[in-house]
Amino acid sequence: MQLLPTLKRLHITTYNAKLEATNNLIKLIKRNAFGFRNFENFKKGFLSL
Repeated sequence: MQLLPTLKRLHITTYNAKLEATNNLIKLIKRNAFGFRNFENFKKGFLSL
């Protein structure tokens, strides 16, 4: 039964890593969008890459 706490901790760490990666991606997109007046211009610039 000593294995159960270790497995729970690994599961939480894995879930946290996925969440942190998603948050990082959102912040990166917001940082790249800085300076565009509206979302359509950002989308056009992003798709032209």
